[in-house]
Amino acid sequence: MKCKHMSLEERRKLLDSAGSRYFSAEFVKADGTLRQMTVKKWERRFLKGEPGENKNTCAHKPNLYTVAEQAVEGYRNINLDKLVKVKINGVVYEFEGE
Repeated sequence: MKCKHMSLEERRKLLDSAGSRYFSAEFVKADGTLRQMTVKKWERRFLKGEPGENKNTCAHKPNLYTVAEQAVEGYRNINLDKLVKVKINGVVYEFEGE
């Protein structure tokens, strides 16, 4: 499915629609390389430290979406402005022209 003019909030809602299931994401990193990963919104076992100590330092940035990546057993951020493609529940969403 082609998604031309989707706002940051609409992209965030789309990724949130995966719920607790894994989804794949493809985006352009800050250095210009293409990054593909399989992620999910939340993974308790990747948290470090005592309860309440873990703070998302990027929560105030609306263009960043924090996800848990199984391959590295940690959290990563996706720049929603640079999102190229996501696959959620078997449906592929491609973003053009952003």
